[in-house]
Amino acid sequence: MQRRDFIAILGGTTAFWPLGARAQQSPERVARIAFLGPGSSSTLSSNHIDAFKQGLLENGLVEGRNLTVDYVWADGRAERLRQLAEDLAKRNLDIIVTVGAQPVLALMATRMATPIVFAIVGDPIASGVVKSLARPGG
Repeated sequence: MQRRDFIAILGGTTAFWPLGARAQQSPERVARIAFLGPGSSSTLSSNHIDAFKQGLLENGLVEGRNLTVDYVWADGRAERLRQLAEDLAKRNLDIIVTVGAQPVLALMATRMATPIVFAIVGDPIASGVVKSLARPGG
């Protein structure tokens, strides 16, 4: 092997060495989600929770591997809903998922920066959940 070949191989190896080391050191980020249920776990069909988990799985999010989901339930009590919303606002969450207008309004009242994803709101504009469908805001 000639000297130039040796230097070229050595230079090429050292150029890519940091890339391989960095790839091995970075652990997969764990997303933190909260599911705020206005009722109890028994009032929401298990099919809904199963569909929620299936949707996460289809997007590469697996509980226990790269995702943690905190399920909290208000048990149909407005005061407990407000308390849970305040508690969730203090946590370092990536997103909060909920159902219905009341939980969304309770979460919005905390003025938190965490994004809220909601489903099953009949008229989100009239209920005050969004400003408009074109520009939901907040």
